[in-house]
Order: sequence, then structure tokens, then C-alpha cells
Amino acid sequence: MNFTQNTVIESLGVYLPSRSVSTEEILNGCSNKIQFPLENITGIKARRVVAEDEFSISLAKKAVADCLSKSKYNSTDIDLLICCNISRWDALETISFEPCTSIKLKKHFGFTGALAFDITNACAGMFTGIYIVNAFIKTGAIRRGMVVSGEYTTHITKAAQKEIEGFMDERLACLTVGDAAAAIILEKENSSEAGF
Repeated sequence: MNFTQNTVIESLGVYLPSRSVSTEEILNGCSNKIQFPLENITGIKARRVVAEDEFSISLAKKAVADCLSKSKYNSTDIDLLICCNISRWDALETISFEPCTSIKLKKHFGFTGALAFDITNACAGMFTGIYIVNAFIKTGAIRRGMVVSGEYTTHITKAAQKEIEGFMDERLACLTVGDAAAAIILEKENSSEAGF
């Protein structure tokens, strides 16, 4: 076990849907008028929203493809694949739990040698995935791993817009979310000058 070596991000891939919706539009879409400076308090001016044919799995696939396109590695070089998204909306009116997202991505991209599993830790999911991959690297169990998340969560905004009663409503946080995906490849760094 080598706790002195650093871990680096070898490649980073992202996907942002093209459509953007402002905080003002979100508040104006609420059934009950919300008198709250949401943009000023949160700093969120706008968020990305999926197209009608985009869902959690499709967002994740685009981020993985972007990550692999920027990497010196291909899918068969990845030893561990962790998916961290909380959203399981994979098609219209379809929530999918089994097989898990990591297994679907493993099959789609041919991560043939990778151990694959999902974790969920809400907003801290990617950081939790990074922590786990880093631990696997430091023990020598793997050479490199990928962490991915494809979040399609704006459906909770639509529900909150219909149900929220005022700015003290606990569903206020649901008006801040957006849709996006990210994927990173982590590997060990032999130098202590870079990484974490």
C-alpha cells in the first residue's frame, strides 16, 4: 500500500444539454407566487435542461465518450468504473434500477476488465466516487478508474413548481437543480509534484 503516491485526473469529460432555463423562468412557472430572491441567494442565474429525448443514461454516455476521447486510454484500460448519479430515469416514464448504470455503461463502452458498481451520495456523489477510486489506486488494487455521473433531475423542479406553497417550503431547493453529466479517469502519479 503506497499512501505517499499522488493520484491525478488523467482525463475529464462533460456534457451539458444545450437548453438553458433561467431562475426567473423557474419562479414564474410556479403555481403559487414565490416572493424570494432565489437567484441572489444561490447565485444560480440559469441551469441546463435536457431535451425531450435525453435521460440520465444518455447524459452519462455522452460524458464517458467525451472523457475517453480526451484520454490516452481506451475502455479496456479501465480497472474500475463507478457511477454516482442519483437519477435513474433512463427513458420516458422509465426508472431503471437493475442492471445498475455502471453495468449498462460497462456493456455499452466495452469496459471488459473493469469492476463496476454504483454508489449514491446525492450532491457529493462524484467526490465519494473519487475518494473510492483513490483508495483502490493507493492500495494497488487498480491502475486507473473512472467516475461518472449523469444527472437528469429537472423533473423534480417541475413537480415542485406545481406543489410549492411559499419560500419557506422545503421544496425550494428543488428549484435550483439542473441536468448535466461528468466523467473522469483517475490514475496514480509517480511524482509528488502533481495530484492529490
